[in-house]
Amino acid sequence: MKRQYIPIEGQSELVKDISSGAILNINSDAINKARMRKVREAEKEKELVELKNDVSEIKQMLSQLTKKMVEPNG
Repeated sequence: MKRQYIPIEGQSELVKDISSGAILNINSDAINKARMRKVREAEKEKELVELKNDVSEIKQMLSQLTKKMVEPNG
């Protein structure tokens, strides 16, 4: 069964699926750019989490090192 679409007035890159009523973007370039943007944002978020974990680990090591320096038998 072939889907049928109705163009959205004033929006050349959007159509409405007659059977589901969904509004679809048919501009493949814009879709691909959005997908790539989403991937980049996920990578940045992952990198941020890794950096936060690294900083936390460094803080713990620094705290342990400070405690050893303060202890009389350290």
